[in-house]
This record gives sequence, structure tokens and C-alpha cells, in this order.
Amino acid sequence: MGDESVTEPHSSRTANREWASYLYQSTTWKRIVVIIGLALFFSFLCDLIIRIFGNPHVPARGPYSYCIDQTIIFLTTWLFLILTFFVLDATMLCQRFIARYFDRLPRWNPISLVRFLQEWMKEPDLSKWMGSKAEEALSNWMLIQLIARRTEVVGKFIFFPFIVLFLIFVARLHYFDNWHAPVGLALVLSMYAVLAWSGAVYLRHSAEKLRTLVAQRLDKQLMGAYAAEPPNKIAADRIQYVLNEVKTINTGAFASYLQQPALQSLLVPVGGISGVKVLEFLASLS
Repeated sequence: MGDESVTEPHSSRTANREWASYLYQSTTWKRIVVIIGLALFFSFLCDLIIRIFGNPHVPARGPYSYCIDQTIIFLTTWLFLILTFFVLDATMLCQRFIARYFDRLPRWNPISLVRFLQEWMKEPDLSKWMGSKAEEALSNWMLIQLIARRTEVVGKFIFFPFIVLFLIFVARLHYFDNWHAPVGLALVLSMYAVLAWSGAVYLRHSAEKLRTLVAQRLDKQLMGAYAAEPPNKIAADRIQYVLNEVKTINTGAFASYLQQPALQSLLVPVGGISGVKVLEFLASLS
């Protein structure tokens, strides 16, 4: 895929409308239908796996205690399933928004670009950015900043399934009662964890892919500014500034691996909050 394919937007919709559509999809009730449908499918699949490997032993003392245990298990399983697929759906929805700009340029409303300039630039005459090659670079920078902020919010969702998983793990320790964890139950819980974790990893991969593509586009713009007759030094300086900002942004999905929620969440079932704090300390040293 060459950069020639992204010199013009493939859609007449502005990035503002795409963003508004993404926000609407994030709150629509259609998501609930999809999440419940997936939860139903996986509940049947998980029930089949547990039956194949054998049902977990329940150290219940009498039918009343057994009934309470089964009710709690049912509610916990369903709520955990819905939570897991909610997190997975949120991350994949964000990933699809990012993927829209793999092969096209963002086209923002001029008012949005001016507001972005006012927040991030110190130049007294912001109009010099508009209607030039620097405006195209600015549009890409604005997109990267938006993705960084959004993925910082969405990425934190990954902690919730692992916190619940940690509580389930603690509740079934042999220390408290004669609990056992058969292979089927371990497989089912691992499946939930892998689903949530893989979505977060895929989201970061998509964000980094877009940053790479944006950096390549800015490099070509920079070369074009220097190759012009005469060389457009002002535009080149502005494009270079944007390029540096894009390459050095380190928030949200663009943070280092040690600061990624996808990695930190793996330590929650093992070391709880202390494991996450260790990673944060190591990240501060790098």
C-alpha cells in the first residue's frame, strides 16, 4: 500500500462525523444485544468444556447451602461473561475507528483544527497553518492525539475482568474450604482472560500501525517541502515539529510496553496491585 492511495480522503465524511458516529456506537443499545448474544454462545461452550472435564466439587453442607452456591456461581459467571465481552467490544470498536485511517487522511472541521492549534501551539498567527501542507500534517497530529486520549480510557477497561478473575481465584482457594479447580474450570477462566487481553493487545498494535503510517506520510511531506523551488522552510519546520510530536507521544496505546494496561493486567491475578506498582516503578526508570 503506497502513500499515493492516501493523498485524498476516500470518504466525504469529516473526521468529526466519524468521531461522532463512533461515540454513538459506543453508547447504543445494539452493543448490549451483541454482548448478550456472545455471552450466551460462550456460556454454552464453557458449560460443555466443564462437563467434559468434570464439574467442580462443591463442599456444600446441605441442599440449602448448595442452592446458594449454585445461584452465586450462575450470577458470577454471567456477570463476568458480560463484563468480558463489554471490554472486548469496547476495544474492538475503538480499533475499528483507528483502522478507518490506515488508508485515508483525516479531514477535520476547520473550527476543530483552530481549537486544536490554540491548545497546542504558541504561534500568534495561527492562520498561517491553514490552507497549506502544514494543515495536512496538523490533521494527522490531531488524529494521533485523539487516539492517544481515547485509548488511554478504553485501555484501562482491561483491568476489570482481571480483577474479577483475581477475586474468583482467591475465593476458590483450598485454604478457605475443600475447593478444587478442575482442568475444565481452569480452561474456561483462561479463555475469558485471553479474550479480554488479546483485544487490548490488538488495539495497541493498530494504534502503533497508524502512528507508523502517519510518520511515513509526514516524512514524505517534509521531503516535498525541502524539494520545492524555492524550498519552503517555514512549512518544513512546521511539519518537522508535528513529526517529532507524533513520534514522541507516549500516552494511551502509544505508551511503553511496561505502562500498557494489557501487560499490567496480567499481574493482577498473580500479584494484585503490588505487581502493577512494580511495573510502574520500572517504567519510571526507563
